[in-house]
Amino acid sequence: VINGAISDSVGSDDSLNLIFDAGGDINLNAAINVGGGTLTFDADSSVNHNSGAIVTGGNAFLTADSDGSGSGSIIQLGGSIAANTLQLRAPEGILVDQAMNDANILNAQSPNQNITFRDKDNLAIDLANAGNGNISLTVNGHVTDSGPITAGTLTVDAVSYILLNFGTNDVDTINLQSANNNITFVDADDVSIALANAGTGNVSLTAGGDIFETGTITATNLTVTTVGVPPAVSGVIALNAAGNDVDSINLQSGNNSAIIFTDADDVDVALTNAGTGDFTLSAGGSITDSGAITANNLTVSTTGAGGPITLDTAATDVDTINLQSAN
Repeated sequence: VINGAISDSVGSDDSLNLIFDAGGDINLNAAINVGGGTLTFDADSSVNHNSGAIVTGGNAFLTADSDGSGSGSIIQLGGSIAANTLQLRAPEGILVDQAMNDANILNAQSPNQNITFRDKDNLAIDLANAGNGNISLTVNGHVTDSGPITAGTLTVDAVSYILLNFGTNDVDTINLQSANNNITFVDADDVSIALANAGTGNVSLTAGGDIFETGTITATNLTVTTVGVPPAVSGVIALNAAGNDVDSINLQSGNNSAIIFTDADDVDVALTNAGTGDFTLSAGGSITDSGAITANNLTVSTTGAGGPITLDTAATDVDTINLQSAN
C-alpha cells in the first residue's frame, strides 16, 4: 500500500526508476512522480489505483497476476496516470478510465476480459488484446494504431479523428464515434457495424470478409471495400439500416459478392463495383451517380417522400435493371 507521495525533484530529464513488487494487491493511494524514469508495478493479485497522480515522462508498466496464478485485475477508482508508453497486463479485466489519464501509447492485454481506457488527449494503440472480451476507448483527441486490436466489440468515442487501419485488427463489432472527423477502420475478417458516426466527416471501412450492420452509419462520404478477401471467402457488403445517412457512397466487394445499401435521404453513387454480383440500393430521397456502377442485377428504389433516380454515367455496366421511384 502506497499512502504517501513519492516525488523525483530533479525533473523529467532524470532517470529515476521505481519497481513496486507485491505478493498480493498493490494499492495506490498517493501521488508518484519519477520525472523521466520508469515505473513498474508487479502484483501477484490486483493493482488498485485509488487516488493520486502517477506521473512519468518515461514508461509505466502495470501487471496484475505477476505470479501467473490466473487472478488479478487493474482497477482505477481515482487519480490519474501519465506516461509515454503505458503497458497494462491483467487476466481479469482492465478498467482505467479517469478523465485526466494521459498516455501517448497504450499497450493493453486482458485476454477474454474487458478493457476500458480513457485519455485526455491523443492516443496511439501499440496493442489492445481483449480476446473475445470488449474494448472501450474514450479519447479527447485522435486515436491511431500501430499494432493490432482484438476484441468482441470495439467502442471508440473520440473528439478528433479515428484512424485504426492496422491490417490484422480482428473485432466482431465496431461502435465508432468522432465529432465531425474522419473514421477509418480495417478488420482482418467479418465485421458488424453497431454504429459509425462521423457526423460531417468521412467513414472508410475495409474488411477481409463480410461487412454488415446492426446500427447506423452517418458520414459525408462512405467508402467500403472487401476487395482483398481470400478467394474462398465471401465479401458481402450489407448495409441496409433505414437510419443510414450519408451523402456519397463508394462500395466495392470482393469475389463478386452482393452489395446492399440503404440511405435515409438523398445519396450519390461515387462508385459501386460488385463485379458479377448484385447491387441493391434504396433511399428516402433522390439517387444520383457521379461514378460508374458495375453489377449483374441492379435494383434501385426510392421510398417514402422519395425522389428521382438519375444514373447516367456512361461507364455503368449492369446486365439487368429494376428501378422504382416513389414520386
